[in-house]
Amino acid sequence: MIYFNRTLLMFLVLLVLTSCVTKKKYLYLERKYYNAYDENKILGKEVGEISAQNKDYLTLIESLKKEVEELKTDTAESGKSLRGLEERYEQLYHTYVLLEKTSKKAIEGTTAEIFTVQNELIETQKALQERENKLNQTAIELKDKETKLAELQDVLDKQKKVVGELKQKVSAALLGFENHGLTVDIKNGKVYVSLEEKLLFATGSTKVDANGEEALKKLAIMLQNNKDINVLIEGHTDNVPYTSSAGCIKDNWDLSVLRATSIVRILIKHGEIDPVRLIPAGRGEFLPIDPADTNEARAKNRRIEIILTPKLDELFQIIGSH
Repeated sequence: MIYFNRTLLMFLVLLVLTSCVTKKKYLYLERKYYNAYDENKILGKEVGEISAQNKDYLTLIESLKKEVEELKTDTAESGKSLRGLEERYEQLYHTYVLLEKTSKKAIEGTTAEIFTVQNELIETQKALQERENKLNQTAIELKDKETKLAELQDVLDKQKKVVGELKQKVSAALLGFENHGLTVDIKNGKVYVSLEEKLLFATGSTKVDANGEEALKKLAIMLQNNKDINVLIEGHTDNVPYTSSAGCIKDNWDLSVLRATSIVRILIKHGEIDPVRLIPAGRGEFLPIDPADTNEARAKNRRIEIILTPKLDELFQIIGSH
């Protein structure tokens, strides 16, 4: 730039020295000089700016070159990865097609099995529902039976208590006679008053002696005061055949019945007892308490048994309702 200015100045000086130049032309040339100088200055500035830009461009180009190299490397790796993925995709696709075919067959078979199982489940549910209904009905019936059983057990407990109290009353009424040809026991929910023949009758007789009638009198009073007791009088004999030509007694059957009837008459005589409550019966020799063929056994078997039974109307009502 300085070199250009000097050259131009020297050119102008030489021009002036070597020729006659008009002032007007000189001023024109001078103005053109300064214009050229300004343009040169502007161009110099632009050149500087362009140089700076070129430097930046070079830096950018280097950076881009480096980036291109990196991209080339990444592209190569990506291409390799892409090819691997494409191969994997092909494998997976073939596997998928195979699984699809297999699954379709499996689904078709499974669908048939599902329908079969569903039908079986429906039938099973019906059976279970019927069983549940039966169980519910059975539970209701069982509860009803338990209720009735509880009622029955309550009545039996009451009956047991009544029988126990009755035995105490009988024992108290016949105090002094027990273990002297008379026993009082409880069997099968009943009170058994057993009187040996020697306490009541002479051998082969149906007439009660005075000692026996006294015991029966005490029993009659007790029965009079306890009206809810039914009385069964059973006559028993031994197995020795009855032999007597007198009277109407033919055998042990007749003897046992007539002895029971005699007891009934004495009880009615000494107590206000409704005859409906009294039942005479003859067992003859056919219900011995000792089957041995001895005098002692035969003496035990010759007896009167008065069986006292509390009325069980409430118990029979419950049994009948079942």
